[in-house]
Amino acid sequence: MFMSLSIVAQTKVGYYYDNNGNRYQRYFIGLRPAGQDSAAAVDSVLNAPPQTNPNNSKDPQTLAFEYGVKVYPNPTKDIIMVDITRAGEKESKKADMFLIDNTGKIIDRKKYSGTEISFDLSKSPPGNYFLKIIFDDQSKLSYNVVKVN
Repeated sequence: MFMSLSIVAQTKVGYYYDNNGNRYQRYFIGLRPAGQDSAAAVDSVLNAPPQTNPNNSKDPQTLAFEYGVKVYPNPTKDIIMVDITRAGEKESKKADMFLIDNTGKIIDRKKYSGTEISFDLSKSPPGNYFLKIIFDDQSKLSYNVVKVN
């Protein structure tokens, strides 16, 4: 007699470490719900280890300053605004942005192309969320966003 067996994995968190043993990036390990647009492609981008891009060797604060990234207000009750424009520059960097809940589920995905972007958390429960920004040159920034009541 043969039985069908479904395997379900709990979402876990993994970390990347530098040569000194310092943790510098978090990634999610787990299954995505079926039916999400190109979930495998999104997972491969979000969880890919940093490449040998010179921008990836910079610390996040330097990278955020160079690109002019602003994420505000944090903590928030409803809306998170994201702007990527350096003072005095006419053209900003282009980027893909992912808002992820603490289980690893992508809540919202947007493309940044020069205008301020907002993410609405008003219908989401209070807690920690992650904003992952991936620039066209594959440089990555992650922000911990806190939603309060």
